[in-house]
Parts: sequence; C-alpha cells; structure tokens
Amino acid sequence: MFYDSMEAEVTDEVPYIKGKEINKKVDEWLSSYLKRVEYRPFFLWLHYMDVHEPYVPEKKYIDTVEPSINLSKEEMLDLFKNELLKRDLSDKGRVELLKKLYFAHVREVDSYVEEFFNILKKYHLLEDSVIIMTSDHGDEFGEHGGLSHDGKMYSELINVPFLIYGYTKDKDKVCDTLVSNIDIPPTIVSLFGLEPEENFEGRSLLPLRDYGERGCFGEAIDKRGVHEKETDKPIYYYQRKALKIIYREGTDSWEMYDLEKDPKELNNIVDISPEADEMKEALRPRIGRWLRSKQQLSKSCRR
Repeated sequence: MFYDSMEAEVTDEVPYIKGKEINKKVDEWLSSYLKRVEYRPFFLWLHYMDVHEPYVPEKKYIDTVEPSINLSKEEMLDLFKNELLKRDLSDKGRVELLKKLYFAHVREVDSYVEEFFNILKKYHLLEDSVIIMTSDHGDEFGEHGGLSHDGKMYSELINVPFLIYGYTKDKDKVCDTLVSNIDIPPTIVSLFGLEPEENFEGRSLLPLRDYGERGCFGEAIDKRGVHEKETDKPIYYYQRKALKIIYREGTDSWEMYDLEKDPKELNNIVDISPEADEMKEALRPRIGRWLRSKQQLSKSCRR
C-alpha cells in the first residue's frame, strides 16, 4: 500500500498531513495486515512532515520549548511570510522566535514517534522490529546568512539525526563513524536477508564493525522555482573525517573547512590547506555528473 497525500485538504498553517493522521493510517494498515492467514515480514516507511515550515505548532509543544511564547496562528504565519519567506534576518529576535517554533515542531514529531512505538507494542511487533530514524535535511537560522534550507552544504543543513532501534540489545550505543543516507537502502536490503543491489552507491551499515569509513558526498542539483536564486545553482560537497570541501557551480568557487577546529564553518581554508588539492580531486568526478547522465539518457532515447 502507498498513501499519497498530495490531494488531501490542507491549510496555509499546516500544508501537509499531520503525524497523528499518518499514525492513524499505520494503525489501520497493521490491523488489516495482521489479520492475514500467512504473516510475512514487512517494510513500512513513515514520513512525518511536521517539522517543515511554516512553523505553526500547537501551544502544548511550544510550552516544552518556551512557555512564555504566546502567539496566535496568524502571528506565527506572519513570521513565516515576512521573515522566513523573505529571508529577512534584520530582526534577530524574530529569527530566534522562528527557531524556537521550529524546535517545538521537533518535540511534536518526537511525540508522533513515541505514538508509533506504542502502536507497534500494541500489536506485539516492537521486539521483532528494526526501526531506522533519520531526516533529509536541517534548517538554517542565520548561521550562514540565510533562513530555511536553500542550496548550501553547511553542518546545520546536512548533519541530521540517525538512529537504529532494535538491531542489537546494546543500549545507548553511540557511533561517530561518518555515514550517509544513501547507506539506508542497502541496510534495509541486508536486514531482509537479500542479496546486495549492485546499482546502490551506498553500503549496508550493519554490522557496523565491517563498515569502513570512506567519507561522504552530497549534492543539491537541478533545483527549479519561479524565482531562481544563486543558491539554487548546483552545489556539491565531500567530507572525510573532519575535513569538508564545497564546490559552488554558480560562482565556480571552492570552500574548505576543518570541522574539528572550526565547527561553525566560518574560516575557509581552501587556499592554505595542504590537503585541498586531494579533496578537490575526490569531489571533481561528482561535479555535473547528473547533467551528463541526463544527456546520455536523452541520446539513448533518440536512438
């Protein structure tokens, strides 16, 4: 079953299906699935949108972050329209308010995750389930001169939570190995005991002791909109341990940071680092590859 919410009725304040509705559909589906005569392991993907803008959380979630905030839905939507959409950083107090509303939405999603776990418990599935939790991006609140998640490759946007529940009985085990979201599909394939898919770029994360760190690549490409900005032009990065290099196609420029010494990524060392050339060469093959693939596909279709 695949539920596509694109045609669902939404509002300006909440332009997506809320997590509690997603969980309700999960509950209904599991109830139906478990009534089948033959039970088979299943893959279930949930996408909670509630952290997304505009930031108009319910008061009970705002209170977990800052009880003194007392804004109406209209006032929160006004922050979205006049600060966030316009990328207006002139009023630091309003930017900080946006950030707290964002954190309130994070707490809201936490509550939906807890509810989901309780649904699995209700059907006696939790103990036999492996649950992977992550995100596709973060949001910026002025750290590098912007708001939301425009085309940038700084830590506040690309470093996201990644948790695996139920793979082992070890509690509170933390790993600092650098991994990527492209490793999730191979990991799921491995959990089902299937043969690796040769076209996947990523590798299974499990068992973690066999995962050799090799660095991570990332790219923001082919973004299109009514008002295209310079930050919408393709941008690429490569990170190896604490070193990160970024290439901006729109300005043909490079940046490099040592995240151990400069975690806020404020000091570009690309012109002085002895490792800059090596990092550039690692990233160069990725630059423009999506366009080359697109052109090759177009040629193949014309033949």
